[in-house]
Amino acid sequence: MPDDQNRAFQRTTISLPAQITPADGDPFDAVIKDLSLHGTWAKAKHDLKIGQACKITIQFENHEDELPIHAEGAITRVEDHHFGIKFDTIGFESHEELESMILQHSNNKEQCLKEFTKESFFFDPLSAFDFDPMKPR
Repeated sequence: MPDDQNRAFQRTTISLPAQITPADGDPFDAVIKDLSLHGTWAKAKHDLKIGQACKITIQFENHEDELPIHAEGAITRVEDHHFGIKFDTIGFESHEELESMILQHSNNKEQCLKEFTKESFFFDPLSAFDFDPMKPR
């Protein structure tokens, strides 16, 4: 697992199934090993390259009532079938699920709450149900 000294956001150790779809590639299964507000550390038996764009869907085992987290990002680190993904955008509907999952599994809930309130979250407006591209912004 990567060193936490250079991290800007609290990391939550977790084990969740995910599906990664590299740009111009086929989806494959992965396991999320930790999760933060702006990225994840995952394990899979696939080769990915630093800078490679990808989509990620994080599932919640045994939580059928919870929506999966959908995000897009890029590979930032690769190490022995593990890789870091920095989120560029996250689906509008995934924001609360991500915060909830991080908070639920965090060792430092107070720090997580501080991060949630100080960060303006980057969501993908195209995934919002009420987004109207005809209205000026």
